[in-house]
Amino acid sequence: ARPPINWTKHAVLSQYVANMQGREGEDDYLCARVATSACEWLEAARHNSPFFLWVGMFDPHEPWDPPTTYADEYCPDYEGIDPIMPGALYDHGYEPTERDFQRVKALYMGEATFVDKQVGRIFEKMSDLGLWDDTIVVVLSDHGTELMDHTKFGKGGGNMRTYNTGFLWYMHHPDGPSGKVIDSYVQSHDLMPTLMGLVDLPCRCEGMDVWPLVTGEADALRPHIVNGWAAFATGNAPAYCSVMDGEWLYSCPLGGAEAEEMLFRLPDQDTNLVEQHSDVVADARRKIEEVVNQPLDSLRFNEVCDPSPTPLHRYIGARGGWSEG
Repeated sequence: ARPPINWTKHAVLSQYVANMQGREGEDDYLCARVATSACEWLEAARHNSPFFLWVGMFDPHEPWDPPTTYADEYCPDYEGIDPIMPGALYDHGYEPTERDFQRVKALYMGEATFVDKQVGRIFEKMSDLGLWDDTIVVVLSDHGTELMDHTKFGKGGGNMRTYNTGFLWYMHHPDGPSGKVIDSYVQSHDLMPTLMGLVDLPCRCEGMDVWPLVTGEADALRPHIVNGWAAFATGNAPAYCSVMDGEWLYSCPLGGAEAEEMLFRLPDQDTNLVEQHSDVVADARRKIEEVVNQPLDSLRFNEVCDPSPTPLHRYIGARGGWSEG
């Protein structure tokens, strides 16, 4: 059997479990509570014109903790403690089984399914209130994650493959096309200028209005895209950058850190060709430096990931630090 979780080592998980005390049914899960609030807000604001509503669910995100029945749809009859934080699988030297891996995947897929249901509740409320004919709706995610695609769960700067750096972006416009798929590069900071353009408001920023891709006025806006992945506030993992065009995906650590560079000829993302194509690497690094306006070997991001300690982090620190037992 898997040993108990090391609660001091896994402080984020411990804080999460403490926060979830008193949860009794589906309606008590965080994303369901967000959806309920959004539906209530729409009910109250339906006669206001115009209105703006931003709904941030955060899920699906670690901990992958949907109602059990949603995970059971993908991995039934699992016996054991649900590994809602994949990293905890390896605590105390435990060797995960194939069944454990299947359950982790099921937890993620179950959480995604549960989130879909909550988004559907908001859409149903819009239908009930007759809002679709004069409302622009955007569904946007922040990034992806790895489900043992390359022997791991989760995400991080050391793995800038497309399943980690890609994001979902769906749009509904009452006067826009239906069912159109855009096969061109966009980036998340294009959201604001796109929405501002649709409501005829001026906007000056580094993003681009992508609506011409939808209307067919443009086939592409960028020949390549550059991504950055911030470092964690704790630990020694460096920040990373990547650049991707229609042929190559290159990623590297920042600040001269001794970590792996990767170069893939798309669509393959298994064979690292960084040693075989120094010219492509040099060109990719130049493209990144044009965006960040600094040499990569000395570059530091201003942002770090997860900089704020949880109450449990503070409690552990006040009692003399971390226990590794």
